Amino acid sequence: EEKVGRVIYFNKGGLKVILTEGLRDEPLDTPDNLCSPTFLVPEDYEELLLKNRVSATLQTEIVPERSLLLIIGSTEAEEIVHLPADTLQDGRGISMDWLREFLSRGRREIAIGKRAYLVAGASSLGNPGIRYFEERTGKKVSSLLCNQNF
Repeated sequence: EEKVGRVIYFNKGGLKVILTEGLRDEPLDTPDNLCSPTFLVPEDYEELLLKNRVSATLQTEIVPERSLLLIIGSTEAEEIVHLPADTLQDGRGISMDWLREFLSRGRREIAIGKRAYLVAGASSLGNPGIRYFEERTGKKVSSLLCNQNF
């Protein structure tokens, strides 16, 4: 094991543990949860993790009937922009009021096919919805940068 800052890297399986102040949701920078499983663990467990053998199991499931993408506009639009839709437990994320106002201001671009918006959720987990959309449609999605404390 190796500790760098608040991250413990384990030698086997690409496992990473990010030590946090208590259990709370926290966006992961550029996670690759399938190749490098990442767990958020309270910092109280640091010594235990560094001195003992660790076993970790990560299970991921995509259920097409329940895992949905929402596109506002046409998939043939000149530009497709991703709107992050996840809200963390501490309330960080885009509010519904902000989203309504934003889409209302851009409705002309949507109507004429200049721009479409993709609501794919899970931005804090590495944007798997964007990757899924891009793989299935062959279209590039740009990300919306907004000042929503996210």
